[in-house]
Amino acid sequence: MVTDSARDAPDTTPADDVSGLRLRWPDAVTQDPDLDALVIDVVNTGSEVWRPASTRLLVVGALLAQASDSGGFSFGYVGGAGDRIPLGPGEYARVPVRLAPFDWSSAVPGPHLVRAALVAPGLVVDPPLVVELTQERIDRVRSEQAPDPAVEVRHRRRLDEQLSGLRAMLTASERLGDVAAAVASASDEEDGVARIAAVLGCGPDAARQVFGSPLHRLRSSSSLDAEVARVLRRMEGLPDPENP
Repeated sequence: MVTDSARDAPDTTPADDVSGLRLRWPDAVTQDPDLDALVIDVVNTGSEVWRPASTRLLVVGALLAQASDSGGFSFGYVGGAGDRIPLGPGEYARVPVRLAPFDWSSAVPGPHLVRAALVAPGLVVDPPLVVELTQERIDRVRSEQAPDPAVEVRHRRRLDEQLSGLRAMLTASERLGDVAAAVASASDEEDGVARIAAVLGCGPDAARQVFGSPLHRLRSSSSLDAEVARVLRRMEGLPDPENP
């Protein structure tokens, strides 16, 4: 059972002694690097069995242009990832390298470096792995990462509908009496939507959003203005559905 005091207590797990561990690129990796399936060996070069108390064998890495390499990189990871694996003298564990996102849009052909580190103790591999990026590979990754125009068009249409509804609500906030009268005189919901559309000069979908909105939302024009601004920002760069 975990109590509040246990959850709030500081982590007192002693740090593992990793002085005998080394990171080593396998020969198969150095000879033919595959960035989609990159692995590295964590080797126990010490004379005793290494038994991890807190260290998980989680290795992260980054692909860096050789010309701009400064020897360091930043990364993010989920706590608890990786395995605790004991290693006898001379034994090694081959683990995947989790590469940080790389900006392929600005990549240029030429030599790049993969720097990698064991997360918990900050054990860094030296030397880094040299990878040659070709224009063919760069073009392939860019095409794989390119957004689907059809998906973007559908997203833009949804935002257009949302924007129309918000603008109709803004107009309704200035004509609450007319909107209320239109709803009060309607015979049913569809008639009410049609009457709101006629009063506000908007389409039926936007009128339906007004019909379904709580009164307090229609009375808050500043909040609606902020929502309109957010939708407009999300629409930036998306294709026009009428001219994709």
